[in-house]
Parts: sequence; C-alpha cells; structure tokens
Amino acid sequence: MSDGHTFEYRGTHVVVRWNKDVCIHAGACVRGLPGVFDTARKPWVVPDAADPERVIEAIGRCPSGALSYERLDEVDATPGTLAAAAARRLGSRD
Repeated sequence: MSDGHTFEYRGTHVVVRWNKDVCIHAGACVRGLPGVFDTARKPWVVPDAADPERVIEAIGRCPSGALSYERLDEVDATPGTLAAAAARRLGSRD
C-alpha cells in the first residue's frame, strides 16, 4: 500500500509502515536492524528478515515516528511473547 506518503512492507507476522514525509533520515532503523532496514535494497524494508519483536523494537527507536507497525498474529508487542504463544500452541509447559 502506498498513498504517496506512507509505504507498507508486509511480512508474515508484522506489517511495517513508513511515512516519508515524517522521516528525518536519522538512520536509527538501519543502524539498529540492518537486515530488515537497508536503504541500498529494494524494497528497503523486509520485515521477515528478523523476529517480529526485534522489528517492533527497532520501530520504537525511530526518533521521528515515521515508522509504525501492525501485528498480523494474536501475539502482542511485548518482547518474548511470540515464543510463549508458540509454546502454548504446541502444548508446552514451563
């Protein structure tokens, strides 16, 4: 999706949205998670290149707020919850 200002990059567990008009190009995303955010690559955002929790953490460090996300699974954004949910689905107990 693109409205000319906001671009959407869909992964398996998370959708990353980038608003080019808000972005100040500080590079926190690229430095923080270069496997996901790489301005030399097209598309420059590949959400599946890291665990969803790490992608969400990198988005949270964006100083301008140009990056946002949407979870595509039932897991919330708390670190570690994806593994816990997978264990529950498999019937594991701690």
